Amino acid sequence: MNIIAVDDEALALGYMLKILKEAAPGSRFKGFEDPFAALDYLRENPVDIAFLDIEMYGLNGIELAKRFKEAAPSVKIIFSTGFPDYALDAFSVHASGYLLKPPPSKL
Repeated sequence: MNIIAVDDEALALGYMLKILKEAAPGSRFKGFEDPFAALDYLRENPVDIAFLDIEMYGLNGIELAKRFKEAAPSVKIIFSTGFPDYALDAFSVHASGYLLKPPPSKL
């Protein structure tokens, strides 16, 4: 399984990748702090699951999910964010899940 994570906060991205590697041993993982780099990667590589932050510099995670779905309709999107207010928006782009991140002081 190919899994990517996109978060513009390096600490949160590192923590997410650590948890994912423990949860899905044998899968391949790639992390991105730049949402545009993640989109380029998705266009060139098969991705099964994408974990996306929502509030990111340069491109909002909801918009990134829309672009992901256009480029790879079968990719499963799971949002990982510190903001509960975006849940309805997340599911409007057919997200498979919505996880609330702990505050940075809890990472």
